Amino acid sequence: MRRSLLALVGLSVLGVALGFAVGEAERRTAAAELRRARALLTLPLGEAPELRDLPAAEAVEALGRARAADASSVPAPLEAEAGALLELQRGDVLLAEGHLTEARLRDGWNTRRRVLAAALARFSGRSRDARRHVEAALTRSPGNPRALLLAADLAIDRGDGVAARPHLARLEDRFPIAAVHNRVGLAEEAEGNAEAAEAAFRRATIADPRAHGAWLNLGRVLRARAAS
Repeated sequence: MRRSLLALVGLSVLGVALGFAVGEAERRTAAAELRRARALLTLPLGEAPELRDLPAAEAVEALGRARAADASSVPAPLEAEAGALLELQRGDVLLAEGHLTEARLRDGWNTRRRVLAAALARFSGRSRDARRHVEAALTRSPGNPRALLLAADLAIDRGDGVAARPHLARLEDRFPIAAVHNRVGLAEEAEGNAEAAEAAFRRATIADPRAHGAWLNLGRVLRARAAS
């Protein structure tokens, strides 16, 4: 009887230890996947110049794996934010707005959400709302690269190269990439500065020879110059 009791106690202790070990492994897995998702969603401008370049689908998958390992480890607002970015990339504004609203209602605005809201508003043609969100993002984080890039985009959209230029000037030294140079070219072109625009478009094609938009813009400027 004594031996049986000791065996039962031993098995119980072993079961508890195994359960703890499995739980700890699941928590470590969830934490690793959560870190991966955060890293994917916050890639620097140099690695993912446009919002469409951020690997949102991979981030959503990582969050799903984290939730499967340990449901309590995944912040619901982060899941909603990732979902909003993914739907924006897919072009589904309604779903993206729904996810973004969920994130905002859960724990308010942050800079990333303001940038997402601005991008959604711009995509929908609501330029005034887009500018309001960008201004809020820059008030919260004055040097945020994605907010600065969006502010420049909105100025270029309305043909105001002068307003775009200060935002781009803050980015050029930090991020000498095609996406920034190309926008500098568009800003210069909007102000009728053909030579400066050509130089900026050339910098963009040198920074990234696959920058299709920059090549198109350079060709347009060169054709306009040849025709004048």
